[in-house]
Amino acid sequence: MKYTINLRCATHLDLLQNLPISDVLLQSALFSRSGGMDGNELKKTISQVKKTGKKCVLSWDCLAKDDELTNSVSELEPYIKDLDAIRFTDPGTGVFLMKTYPDIRLEFSLEHGSLNKQAVNAWVDRFEQKLQKVVFSVQMPLDVISSIIPTLRAETEILAAGIINIFYSRRPLLGMRTDFNLEKELSIASDDRPNQWNPVMETAKGTTVFYDKPINIFSMHDKLQKAGLDYLRVEYLYHRELRTFSDSVSRKGWQQATLSYKQGESIKAFLASNPTNRLFSRLKNAYLSEKTEEKIGSVIEAVKPKHCLIKLDVPLSLPAKINFISPERKTIAATLDNLRDLKGTEYQNSIDPGIYLCKWHKYVVTGSFIQTPDRF
Repeated sequence: MKYTINLRCATHLDLLQNLPISDVLLQSALFSRSGGMDGNELKKTISQVKKTGKKCVLSWDCLAKDDELTNSVSELEPYIKDLDAIRFTDPGTGVFLMKTYPDIRLEFSLEHGSLNKQAVNAWVDRFEQKLQKVVFSVQMPLDVISSIIPTLRAETEILAAGIINIFYSRRPLLGMRTDFNLEKELSIASDDRPNQWNPVMETAKGTTVFYDKPINIFSMHDKLQKAGLDYLRVEYLYHRELRTFSDSVSRKGWQQATLSYKQGESIKAFLASNPTNRLFSRLKNAYLSEKTEEKIGSVIEAVKPKHCLIKLDVPLSLPAKINFISPERKTIAATLDNLRDLKGTEYQNSIDPGIYLCKWHKYVVTGSFIQTPDRF
């Protein structure tokens, strides 16, 4: 098994010197959505990496318009002869590279959107003559990956440790560029999940949001090797994270390497098991799957910030103290009063089982259950 590591900043290069890696994925501000190296830093870094005997792979993972592709010829010219390969995500970029640089080796990242055998085979057939490596998504089940690998002539790779990209837009959606300070850690959270802070990065190439916990599947090393994978990739955003991982590898080796990210634990890949009914089970609220007798109602619809449409299964005296239990198992204490039925009749004293409108309650979403506090 061989290893790839990303390098988004020239100052991180010192941490790679003692790691047993064969490929360095260079993330430049010119071509990468989260890259930090300018042209001069990229050229210097390529030279330094080549001296160590490692392969230099340029990451081109940002979206580009037609005129940007044309203009990129002059931007690539100073580096193209020293690169061992270019990794692309957008198929249009891949076609452009094949036509413009027929001698360069290509790596195709299928990490975003290609989750089945048919999609992978279709794209590989289009580019296979030039493909040096195919990068699989961690959301693809391992048995599917192992069934595809024997049909490929290219080498294969998967993300084994680090940050997972869950959203990317070519537009600057936040209006707060982070590439001016490469070590500035910015996170965002939604109203529905206020305790889940997702790292975010905004550069000249757009806005990228990452999963709140890093992935680490080195414990599956033997299974991944048995499946036929050639490379495992390590990808972190910040110097602090990369140093933690580098130190851990030095002490424990690749398979035992772990990372503490903030106060959370790392997660395993989705590829271990990816059942299609997972979301449905979640909406059914696993927290109450064995306690359905405690349910007194459910939320049919939650429209922020207007109302909740609820279905009550038992009569209640108003005002009634209740708990909403969201699909994420969050408990939201609330008081039901001033309910209206679908005909507009208001109720302030007692109500029979039925469907009613109540005011919207923060964190309550469609699929939540209703319980009375004394039933816990």
